[in-house]
Amino acid sequence: MRRTVFLLALIVVFSLPALAQQKSRSLTNDDFPSGQRQPEVLDKKEDKDDKSDKADKKDDKQDEKAEKAKKEEEAWQKKYDQAQRRAENLDRQKTEAELTMQQLRNQLKNNPEQADALRAQLSAAQDRLNSLNQEYSDAKKAADDAKKEGNDKGYKQTSDNNKPSDEKIRELNQKLLLAQQKIQLYQTRANEARQRTYQARPSNPNRVGDPYYTDPEIKKALEESEREIQKAAQDIENIQREIDKLQRASRK
Repeated sequence: MRRTVFLLALIVVFSLPALAQQKSRSLTNDDFPSGQRQPEVLDKKEDKDDKSDKADKKDDKQDEKAEKAKKEEEAWQKKYDQAQRRAENLDRQKTEAELTMQQLRNQLKNNPEQADALRAQLSAAQDRLNSLNQEYSDAKKAADDAKKEGNDKGYKQTSDNNKPSDEKIRELNQKLLLAQQKIQLYQTRANEARQRTYQARPSNPNRVGDPYYTDPEIKKALEESEREIQKAAQDIENIQREIDKLQRASRK
């Protein structure tokens, strides 16, 4: 019995240094397997943050690009509207000037005693018409160029969508009046061309030549007048249809 206790005491004594050495050893990742995964978790978090920052920067660039495109389209819309309004205004002035000249010519035929005064008015009206024709030609080209630019870039005219119905109807009525004036103007021209054609024909059908001959310039003027009449008539139909549509919408 005493021997057994002695042996156990010896075992305990010799085991103490080993235990102390084990206790004093530094801990490593081998002692804590979960610690080996910590750097990997941190890397993934950093990658996620980097991707999030890149996505935010990409969204910011897309927003800037969209805002820039919007401003460019708004600038084009303003330029196109101004060019279109100028062309329409000059077209109206030009048509009114031509109607005035027709009235002056009629007065000259019926009032020969006022010939000098009427000729002076006609000359001034002709000068004004020549100036308006040039201005209208330039304005029409500017409007057409702006429209082509918008079509090439995929822009759509949106200014009319923002106008109240009353304003749209008022503008359409102005266009309707212009189309009616054009019919009056070109109908008078067509009548004058037919009259000149009739007067240019030989009085004797047996006379050598074509009794139905029409001067090329007169024929050209007549055909142009007839085309313009048809175009104005179609414009009146379209404008009136649009006015009716807006009026129905307003009543609703």
